[in-house]
Amino acid sequence: MKRINKSKSSKYYFSIETDVADDMKWKMCSYYFSVSLYAIASLQLKKKRKNSKMTHRKEEE
Repeated sequence: MKRINKSKSSKYYFSIETDVADDMKWKMCSYYFSVSLYAIASLQLKKKRKNSKMTHRKEEE
């Protein structure tokens, strides 16, 4: 635990905290965005593969 008695230092510390939080938010947002794009792409590929498998099964029947 960090105790800060002076108001100036507490304000400075708070500003640092918010900057770090904003940076982390930005990093997390970009990370989730890339992950979601990857997930969507992989899902579309799976759907295409499933569709092709279904057509093959229908042809076999």
